[in-house]
Amino acid sequence: MGETIKNLPGVAVILFGPRIAKPVIRGLNSQRVLVMNGGLRQEDQQWGTEHAPNIDTFDASSITVVRGAATVLYGADAIGGVVRVDQTAVPDTGGFRGDAALNLFSNSRQGALSLGAESGRARLPLLGAIGYRARLTTRAAGNGAAPDYSLANTGFRELNGSLTLGVTRPWGTSDLRLSRFGTELGVLRQAHVGNSDDLQRAMTTPPLDSAFSYTTGRPNQRVEHTTLRVRSQFVLAPEQTLEVVYGLQYNHRREYDNHGPLRFRNEAAFNLKLYSNTLDVRWSHARWRGVRGTVGASAIAQGNRTLRKAFLIPGYDLWQGALYAQEQWVRGRWSVDAGLRGDVISQTSIAYADLGIRSAAGTRAWRNASGSLAAAFLAADGFDVSVRAARAWRPPTVNDRFAQGVHHGTAQYELGDASLSPERSNGVETTARYRSRRLNIEVAAYRNQIAGFIYLQPTQPVFTIRGAFPRYRYQQTDARLSGVELSSSWTPHAR
Repeated sequence: MGETIKNLPGVAVILFGPRIAKPVIRGLNSQRVLVMNGGLRQEDQQWGTEHAPNIDTFDASSITVVRGAATVLYGADAIGGVVRVDQTAVPDTGGFRGDAALNLFSNSRQGALSLGAESGRARLPLLGAIGYRARLTTRAAGNGAAPDYSLANTGFRELNGSLTLGVTRPWGTSDLRLSRFGTELGVLRQAHVGNSDDLQRAMTTPPLDSAFSYTTGRPNQRVEHTTLRVRSQFVLAPEQTLEVVYGLQYNHRREYDNHGPLRFRNEAAFNLKLYSNTLDVRWSHARWRGVRGTVGASAIAQGNRTLRKAFLIPGYDLWQGALYAQEQWVRGRWSVDAGLRGDVISQTSIAYADLGIRSAAGTRAWRNASGSLAAAFLAADGFDVSVRAARAWRPPTVNDRFAQGVHHGTAQYELGDASLSPERSNGVETTARYRSRRLNIEVAAYRNQIAGFIYLQPTQPVFTIRGAFPRYRYQQTDARLSGVELSSSWTPHAR
């Protein structure tokens, strides 16, 4: 997914070798950029910088990037933007169709194979004619290559599958989708060291173990993500629909240590189980006095369990509810777009006490509103200009507040701060676009002020029973992000 979107204006990618890519939109990433997968918020422990979205991109038919604050329709944490991964609706006519895709990569000697099948003529008892789509993907890679040597223990494997069943009737459409994403990732072995001398040596000299291999050993990660989605869209009247989307997601992340007694056991040092229930109801109404838009409500119920001896974040329960509306008014060459959203979020941490780690139980709740206002003017055929102002916010997450321990994937010791306050963002952007049969040009400028921006501040290394690790503390400051984006394309000839 990172390779697909990284050339869009305003978009960059944080790369961890050939296996992990995190989208960055206008300088913001991780829990400030929301990933929507098939209409669902992707909830997969995305707070880790090296925690890539658990999505099979062979299963995507389109990827859309929404730049700037997109909190009104999507959520309070989308202050950087949204990456929407969508699949086409299952067919309602036609016979069997299939496809096969094979990818090969020279670096890491990686191979990927994906097989898909669909039909609109299947029949089930009681339901009658239905459409279906199925996909199976596998991927394997060895150690990634630096210019002069291989990076030890950086291979990975994937096995993914999905099945979607759908019906199309005069009242609307409905579909049921079940998907599973599974991967095992090696972690660069030289990043996990026993003392400060080894840490310094790892940063300044080539590794001794640098041969290519497909074998994945310790330290490593195993991640499984299972999703069940039920989505229905009802036609209430011409240009008027009601959409209901329910999703159940289960994410299981296990990280295995390369030090201490757990090195020789098939037992995860770091074990997280995340359960997420989401419900979205959206009513898109017909045009009334030139105004057309969407009114909706959403809810999230989430629980995280922290197992095993190692600690990084506590178990927690999260509840969130929201009401929102986005409307557009069009008159002649002018259009005005306005949105407003109110969120209530409750976060309850579960007490943890073991091996010197003390993390207290407690509940914090936040209430706040976000919104946007934009105006666009069609100056001439093919040329338009627009201005948008947006207000957004993001409460501190559990890892921001309670992180305490070694993050295996990045080999750093993280410390949270329970007293952190929510981030508050105020941004403005202006855009000019020109489109003709052969030439397209878009110029955008933006400025985003974030009060209470939460970030990791590096401090002195810390020495643990697992070795020496760089130490980082979650802190807050005021931040300003500004920039200019330019994109253009030219078609010199019809062919």
